Amino acid sequence: MVQAGLSQPELRPVTNGEETPPGIREFIWLGIYALMLRLAVAPLVSHHVDMNTFTSWGLHLADVGARGFWVGDYWCDYLPGYLYVLWIMGEIAALLPSGMSVAIFKFPNLLADILTAYLLWRLANPTFEKRKLWVPVLYLFNPAVLANSTLWGQVDSFHSLCLVLPMFLLTRKRSLAAAALLGFACAVKPHTVVILPLVFILAVSLKINSLKIALCVPVTIAVFAATFIPFHSGPLIELPTFICERISETMGQYGYATVNGMNFWYLLGQNWQADDRVIAGPITIQNVGRIVCIAGYLFALAWFQTRHKEHRQSALWESAAIIYLVTYLFITRAHERHVFPFFAMALVTVAFHRPAIVPYILVSVLYCVNLTLSWLYILEKHPSASLCPLIPACIICILYLASLPILLLSFGQRAKRWFPEENRSEVRSNSAGRGANAPN
Repeated sequence: MVQAGLSQPELRPVTNGEETPPGIREFIWLGIYALMLRLAVAPLVSHHVDMNTFTSWGLHLADVGARGFWVGDYWCDYLPGYLYVLWIMGEIAALLPSGMSVAIFKFPNLLADILTAYLLWRLANPTFEKRKLWVPVLYLFNPAVLANSTLWGQVDSFHSLCLVLPMFLLTRKRSLAAAALLGFACAVKPHTVVILPLVFILAVSLKINSLKIALCVPVTIAVFAATFIPFHSGPLIELPTFICERISETMGQYGYATVNGMNFWYLLGQNWQADDRVIAGPITIQNVGRIVCIAGYLFALAWFQTRHKEHRQSALWESAAIIYLVTYLFITRAHERHVFPFFAMALVTVAFHRPAIVPYILVSVLYCVNLTLSWLYILEKHPSASLCPLIPACIICILYLASLPILLLSFGQRAKRWFPEENRSEVRSNSAGRGANAPN
């Protein structure tokens, strides 16, 4: 018999900000170790072309400010979102020795890795958070994530944070804050827009107030437009024209079927080939890519609608992972790095579907290989349109394409937790509490 007053402590779920998550100290130490590793490695290895570009933009912003940034046809194919981050880093770099500039301009993405890992940890399971530290470990020490932010120094880690944070907030029904952050995310990378229909359907399924949902659209548009205002030197009435010009410049910079992305188009021999090439009649490569992607997006939305009731916690992230994998595989003008948001989205699902670890690892390995080949390609000054010999390239592309059905199959398996015994422990704990006053 369990004596009264000595019953086991009840295991309580984490509520929306109402109490400190169990295991937060352990996560803080994990985050510190991960950040120290990144800070130690970041100055040693860099993609000099992109890092010099980011450094130049940041220092130019610190020198002339936002309004003078594009004066004189200054070249920059980014939208304003990440330029604000580079501006802050440029102000800091201007005060410190030049030898620190690499670490300074990489730091926002190193920090973004830690913050994203925290959100993934919170999303993986609302209970037993201390046991779920393997989720941020799989993200923070994934070679694909490390290679992108810590070695290459790219923006994708920051962009992933800008995607995961509003989706996290929306699951907590903070719709207007989520809408504002999504507007900013669109100003960081335009392909944020592919996730917006899924976010809208999520808001409806969560039964958020219809007035709030209606307000979310103008809020997203207003925040996106507002990011351009400090950079616009003309009358405010000309702002829409300025925005369209900047979007056109960004989207039209690489008019190719694929830009070193080892996807469907690379398999067809279209790396660095114009995507406006006609296939038949009025149909171009770009049209085909868009049609296939739209079909994939519709499938992902239907997947969410079908799965939401039974798999409430994972359905959103399953569909988001499908969307970003489909985008990378079939859209034209994709770089090797454009699959990066997949890692955050897919990792949440791994907590609910053990087989999902297979496509997560597969895409991570393929990403590292593709990233390495692209890096060497640039260092060798573009010797040809091929990243590697034909047979290895075909194998990589086919495996990338195979990752999509493998992902769907892993989601289709019966949802199994990594620690199913936790549910039994909770039952035993509650039973013990109830049995404290039971007769002997």
